[in-house]
Amino acid sequence: MFAHADSVAARRPRRDRARSRSPAAIRKRRQRANQEAGRYWCRGFWLSGRALESLIMRLVLEGWLTEAQALQPKLVDQALAELLEEEGQRLAR
Repeated sequence: MFAHADSVAARRPRRDRARSRSPAAIRKRRQRANQEAGRYWCRGFWLSGRALESLIMRLVLEGWLTEAQALQPKLVDQALAELLEEEGQRLAR
């Protein structure tokens, strides 16, 4: 009536250990490793926490952001993009 467990296992191919994780799980593992190392994903590249904190402090001190705005990641990303654009334009002159 019911198939024996050995025969069911025999029909099902075993997954290779190296491929046992999904691509999403692999990306998540890499992301956690970077965060544990003190790096943060910012506009398409990894920055150390210290560098990111310094850039945010610069944005606040130069008037790009208020302290309240500096706590909102979306606004920080926008201000960083504007800062990088301005710096790039200045260096290109």
